Amino acid sequence: MRVACVNLPSPFLIDDKVFPPLGILYVASALRKVGYEPIWYDFSGATTYKSVDENIVFITATSPQIPTAIKYVEEFCKGKKTVIGGCGVTSLTHEQESIFDTVVSGEAEECIKTVLSSCHNVNGEKTNLDKVEFPARDLIQGYEYKINRRSATTILTSRGCPHNCIFCVDGGHKGFRLASVDRVCEEIDEVSNLGYRALMFFDDIFTLKKKRLREISNHLLSMGFLYRCFTHVNSVNIELCKILADSGCVEVGIGIESGSDTILKTIKKGFTKQKSIEAVNLLSDFGIRVKAFLMLGLPGESYNTIDETKKWLQSVRVADFDISLFSPYPDTEVWSKKADFDISWNGDTPKFYKGKVGEYNPFVSTSGITKDELVKERDSIERRFKNAVST
Repeated sequence: MRVACVNLPSPFLIDDKVFPPLGILYVASALRKVGYEPIWYDFSGATTYKSVDENIVFITATSPQIPTAIKYVEEFCKGKKTVIGGCGVTSLTHEQESIFDTVVSGEAEECIKTVLSSCHNVNGEKTNLDKVEFPARDLIQGYEYKINRRSATTILTSRGCPHNCIFCVDGGHKGFRLASVDRVCEEIDEVSNLGYRALMFFDDIFTLKKKRLREISNHLLSMGFLYRCFTHVNSVNIELCKILADSGCVEVGIGIESGSDTILKTIKKGFTKQKSIEAVNLLSDFGIRVKAFLMLGLPGESYNTIDETKKWLQSVRVADFDISLFSPYPDTEVWSKKADFDISWNGDTPKFYKGKVGEYNPFVSTSGITKDELVKERDSIERRFKNAVST
């Protein structure tokens, strides 16, 4: 029995040859652990595909990749057993599920033998992160990611998130777990041996445990690494900023979502706009670049709340920001309790949350603003503020 691991393109991204696909690389390592050497098919950035020769085809997908996964399986995997996993499977309809032989919900590493032998859907188990094999980074080629002109790659040291934002599929109810410091440092050493000198920590929130952060940061400092990571407004204080600044952190990403306290309360972010302003400016005071993530179209959005987001941008010292259109996904509170919120959308299949400039696909509206108006406001904010924050 021969197995294939397929990485599908992400055409909705500006460049999908930047960040390596850790999800399918974890699957590849799990297959190696049980005695199979997967054949690697990487279609990042591709517009054409080819058929696989192997008996079993593994695919991981985000929600935006589901249409591509369906098309690929239907056209290029005839007669093969197909397995799909990843966070995007929560977006599959029952009809779409039937296209694949096996749908893996949750984490696949600990149940990979069951997946190989089963033709039924599998509920993956929450794994002990200290026992999971490192991603098979040796398989990847052609990815170029730089941090301060240094060769960089990505790393995950936790899974899940302890917060409960109504739009997120990774909330606290999913089982937040951290890898041990020793495990993280061992993976940093492996990454160093592969020639990388900088890291992007892709944890939803890398900075939750300051003692753990300090110990990992000390190892990064001893290795001479630079890094980026994601933080949360409620984690930011002088102690955290000092740890980050002293250990080679050059940039943090921070999910702000909106400059409106009304919306922040509705989506359960757990902080106020004033606290977010203070957090961003404090990070900037320590010389750390801040990239803010904003969304338009959240429940209750209106021209007034959008004006508050504009004022927020005028009040902070961010080095950069992304502003996208909100798209609700299954297995989130806003999806399951749609009637409780001031938001509307048609259909039961979500559209992707982010597109290239000029290609945003409006999906939601509220009582205060239409889908098309949201696109115009998003584009207007980007035109007005993008150059201003980068100068």
